Amino acid sequence: MSHFFDMDVGPLVALAALLCALSVHVSVKCTQLRHRRIQLNVANDLLKQHSAALRKFVEDPEAPTKTKERLLIYSRVISDEDKFLDVLSQVDVKRSNDPEAKGYQKDLAQLRVMNPELAETFAVAVSSGLAASFLRYPDASEIMEATIAKVYATPRKEGAVFAGAIRKDRSEHNGNGGMTPVPA
Repeated sequence: MSHFFDMDVGPLVALAALLCALSVHVSVKCTQLRHRRIQLNVANDLLKQHSAALRKFVEDPEAPTKTKERLLIYSRVISDEDKFLDVLSQVDVKRSNDPEAKGYQKDLAQLRVMNPELAETFAVAVSSGLAASFLRYPDASEIMEATIAKVYATPRKEGAVFAGAIRKDRSEHNGNGGMTPVPA
């Protein structure tokens, strides 16, 4: 019995500390994975909403052809992580003279007068796609916080992200958008 108290407990203490640290690490990782799973589940639901609204808008004969094309370009740009992050990093919601943002607001205003339900479908396609992209791409989180704050602090400026996506696409396709025209 006296030999039990004579042994060096240092290695046991070190092992216990290592097990505690490992337990904390695993717990943190599990929490992060649960959080990420929730983000991806919500993103999946939002992508379904985006896809349904996009399809409904594009297939509607009353939807303006140019707006259909722009919405398809927007959807393509936000579906590419690198392009989306580039757009977010360049978005300036305070630029009131941005022609693309003005075009977005004009298109939406005309749609609201012409067909309020169609305008709502367009808005759902834009906003659900944007929200899904924020959740899908982990690197977007830092940019997302600042961008969301700017967008929500500046009423009706969601057009800045829409306009940024159109500009990004034009810069990559020499201005033609790389799109096959949508039939009228």
